[in-house]
Amino acid sequence: MYKPFASLSTLINSKAKREIIKELVFNPNESLTVRELSRRIKLNVNAIAYAVRQLEKNEIIHKEVKGKKHLLVLNRDHPFYFDILTMFHKAYGLGYLLYREISKEELIEFAILTHHYILQVPKEEYDVDVVFIGEINVMKLNQKIEELENKIGNAIVFTLLTPTDLKLRLRRFDNFLYKILINPHVFIKGDIHQLIKHAL
Repeated sequence: MYKPFASLSTLINSKAKREIIKELVFNPNESLTVRELSRRIKLNVNAIAYAVRQLEKNEIIHKEVKGKKHLLVLNRDHPFYFDILTMFHKAYGLGYLLYREISKEELIEFAILTHHYILQVPKEEYDVDVVFIGEINVMKLNQKIEELENKIGNAIVFTLLTPTDLKLRLRRFDNFLYKILINPHVFIKGDIHQLIKHAL
């Protein structure tokens, strides 16, 4: 089992930078000031301001000026934007909890966090937070999801597809599945290359 903190600490050895990115990843609809980040992360304002300048210099984040406030957001045009989302969602929160629960579950071949979860996009009737693909018993999966819901304090809307369902949907250019794949998403288990092979 990999250790998320150790993994990210190796890649991003500045605690301030790591925590700033984490706050922006998990609060995509909030634009935060340096002072608000300092309060949330519990590091002094000067340390946060210095880390912000470094992240701005490399265009990982940028400022949006609204009145007298300088609000910080992740730069969605940065070539590493989706890689950042993937790393942080695999290392923390629901993504890490899912990985820990299902990584050794052979009957689940894929688990995908959708854009509704990672970008907190409002869901309509058939939208979900997570897509599972595999032959796992739905009652067993429901039990696992209920345990995770208790841990994070939020409902998790999910769907379960069998490998046969996946093949049919990919070959038919199913709108539900393609909507998930063309929008930002994070594979918690499996990857896009393995997914495509299922359709061949």
